[in-house]
Amino acid sequence: MSGALDAAREAFASRRWGEAAQGLLAEDGAVGLEARDAERLATSYWMLGRSSETIAGLVRAHEAFERSGNARSAARVGLWLAFYLLMRAQPSQCLGWTVRCQRLLDDLPEPTPEHALALTPEAFALQFQGERPRAEALFRRALEIARPLGDPEVLAIAEMGLAFTLVGAGEFDEAFGLLDEAIAIIGSGATGPLTAGIVYCHAIECCHVAFDLTRAREWTAALAAWRNNEGDLVEFSGKCDAHRAELFRLHGAWDEALEAARDAQTKYRAGDFPAGFSSFYEEAEIQRLRGRHEEADQLYAQALRCGWDPLPGLALLRLDQGRTAEAQALLRSSALLDNAAYGHQLLAARVEVELAAGDAEAAEAACRKLASLDEQHPTEWTSALASTASARIHLRAGLVRDALREADRAWTLWSRLGVPYEAARALALKAEACLSLADPVTARFEMEAARAMLADLGAGSPAGTPTGRDSTASGDPPSSDAPLSPRELDVLQLVCTGLSNRDIALQLFLSERTVAHHVAAILAKLGVASRTAAAAQAFRAGLAAPGPK
Repeated sequence: MSGALDAAREAFASRRWGEAAQGLLAEDGAVGLEARDAERLATSYWMLGRSSETIAGLVRAHEAFERSGNARSAARVGLWLAFYLLMRAQPSQCLGWTVRCQRLLDDLPEPTPEHALALTPEAFALQFQGERPRAEALFRRALEIARPLGDPEVLAIAEMGLAFTLVGAGEFDEAFGLLDEAIAIIGSGATGPLTAGIVYCHAIECCHVAFDLTRAREWTAALAAWRNNEGDLVEFSGKCDAHRAELFRLHGAWDEALEAARDAQTKYRAGDFPAGFSSFYEEAEIQRLRGRHEEADQLYAQALRCGWDPLPGLALLRLDQGRTAEAQALLRSSALLDNAAYGHQLLAARVEVELAAGDAEAAEAACRKLASLDEQHPTEWTSALASTASARIHLRAGLVRDALREADRAWTLWSRLGVPYEAARALALKAEACLSLADPVTARFEMEAARAMLADLGAGSPAGTPTGRDSTASGDPPSSDAPLSPRELDVLQLVCTGLSNRDIALQLFLSERTVAHHVAAILAKLGVASRTAAAAQAFRAGLAAPGPK
């Protein structure tokens, strides 16, 4: 064995993918590679985002294992290739490789982890085609085979796959129990990089379908930490940046969101195919919210070219541009209305668009459907969407007190979630209701607060939303004995650990400016002058646990 080959293998083990690929390729040119090293080379190419080399390398490794009589390894490599092809929207080739690997396994006398793994590519393909019952049955069978055999990689893939299907059916409790277990396996370091990347990315997708913002934050941070330990990684890293961009956008850190979205686009161009749609869509959303319509239009078009409808963002852009009929047509014809990950948001947007178009009946129908979805599987996010939509419907119908109640509930929920843009729009709805109730003082207070929040964000002028800071609005932090908000408690607990504003911002997906505002509000509410004093008071009040001495 050559020293150069040893060095290449050590680079592979240390996740130095470029160095590993270069060393293995040099060894291949000199004396050739055995099957296991050919697999290492293909995996390195996968991590580097080099698509054609990955496919050719996996095919080569599969055939080398098959020639040596190692059916299990040949099947496992072939199944990784099936996953790779499925992730690149090539389901027919994926299923062809799955059948080929299944034939290899048919000759084995006892069940193996590969028998379980062989069921999962087809199950994922069925799930993507909307055939959830058949997909669920295959995933359950895979899990039934995998559990007693104890292979951590196959177990994590089977658990994640079943959870992915269950979330689509609204079975959140079982799904997140499985995902928690799969993430724990990944976190223990018991799997390779392919399994870790696939599980992390699909787990975060499940959070989006279930509108579980808390888990999305936690698992996106875990994915980012994993990515940082994976050397010169391209695969999976772009999708991670796209998830980070969405969280930053939601929490009002729009500059950070823009940077993350553009980082994801760079990875997409380098070969991380799944990062394409969401990275362009997220940048489009930021430009739309800032009122930069031309830039947003171009970015939504780029997102569309990646193979997914850029909704509801594009429809809301058309509404902001005064092209209401186009916004209506986009939402009414969307195939995404029945997609669990997008249906709630599309229905909420449709309420807004139909009301702007004067079709109260269509708006009410969308609102009822949104409320029904929220009743079936309520989360703070879905409830906030439903309450915002209900407030709009009640205002249009003249049911002003009902509108005020729903708008206030929406504002509370959006604030608790830490989504300032939507919280500001809910405040504007409250102001409109108060004005209709002949309460101009409260209406002015609520409207000024909404304008100040939107000005701080740098928001443009979407239809029906107040912008521009009023001269009477104050940027000073509140001074009161009001309780700390959930987001302020999150910040305070991290202040107590000694983290800087920058580190707190990165951990909570906020901007440093937002963290500074929260810290100022915390000091004012606690009646203290320093972070140290705030931490001491938090420990005394039981708001945070003191660290070990």
